[in-house]
Amino acid sequence: MPGAEFLKEKLFPQTINPYLLIACYSKVLYWLSYLLITFFTGVNDRVAANCRFDCYWYMRITTGGYLNESEVSIDPKSANWGFFPFFPYLTRLLHLLLPIDERILGYALNTSLSVIGVVFLGKYIHSKYGSRAAVITVSLICFSPVNVYFNSAYSESSFFCLITALVWFIHKEKIYLVIVTASLLGLTRNTGALIAVLLIFYWQLSKGFRPKRIVTASLISSVIALPLFLHVLILKEKSGEYLAILKYHRVNRGNPITWIIDTLNFQSSLQIMLLCLFIFSLFVFVKNVKRKNFSESIIILPVLITSLTYPGFLNWRYFLVLYPLYLEITFIFMNNSRKSLIRGIFILGPAILLLAIYSWVNNYGFMV
Repeated sequence: MPGAEFLKEKLFPQTINPYLLIACYSKVLYWLSYLLITFFTGVNDRVAANCRFDCYWYMRITTGGYLNESEVSIDPKSANWGFFPFFPYLTRLLHLLLPIDERILGYALNTSLSVIGVVFLGKYIHSKYGSRAAVITVSLICFSPVNVYFNSAYSESSFFCLITALVWFIHKEKIYLVIVTASLLGLTRNTGALIAVLLIFYWQLSKGFRPKRIVTASLISSVIALPLFLHVLILKEKSGEYLAILKYHRVNRGNPITWIIDTLNFQSSLQIMLLCLFIFSLFVFVKNVKRKNFSESIIILPVLITSLTYPGFLNWRYFLVLYPLYLEITFIFMNNSRKSLIRGIFILGPAILLLAIYSWVNNYGFMV
């Protein structure tokens, strides 16, 4: 009996979504591991230990909104204007309803959003590729090291959740839910709006390359761009620049040629791993184009392009949040007859996640 059917019929009650159970199991394991690691490493403030790096910026937006001027004490071009509003504003709204520590609310919100995203993804892959592929892909994501961001105060969970919801609603032809989800996705990060628009055009043109479809896709894209346009206008009042959302971040990104040359010097093992991840992501993109799985290739393309502007070639969390990479690994497993390979990865997965939690708690620099 295939693994997915066994999970459904033997281990899980019929009335409970198996992908929800896998996600909840991984969250329980994550937070129990987090509490144990913080206890044995002597962490005094367990709430603060989970707020690393960009979490600071999102919490600044949550508690005080966007700045009226750049934080020159950190960097001349440093401001929270480069961070998108969906996650911090949603956390701020929750804080109005539940007046507890914003960080705890952010952690709880992201944990919940990632679980919802897993359920959408499981349903989508089950419908398109089968239940066995869905179970393996969902399990790989649930034990990926990217979960340190899924459970902290970052935009990764909302980005992941809204992408999986969008592809599911497109798959089910739910036009109004597509518009709402795509609009929110454009408010999560810089690649969110581009992915949303590309998916909308692919959805319409896949029904037939006609002028009517192009007009429909253009109209839908105009509607979903309105929330982001409104946000740009608000930032204009704060910063004095229409392009503040693109020009200001916590560091000056530099030009892609410089980063590529620096990376190819192989100055560290981390850079080599990052380059391998970029190459694998490019490989997955090409494979999906050849298979004509254009929805999966569209999700990867904007991240491939924007990663060239980041120091050290890319930031690994931007790729590990993309489900097509895990889906490709699933295909590799399913094409391999050795069951020991699949068992090994499900043993190795939690071990890698534990290492990621330990690195996160101890504030290692590569976890950014």
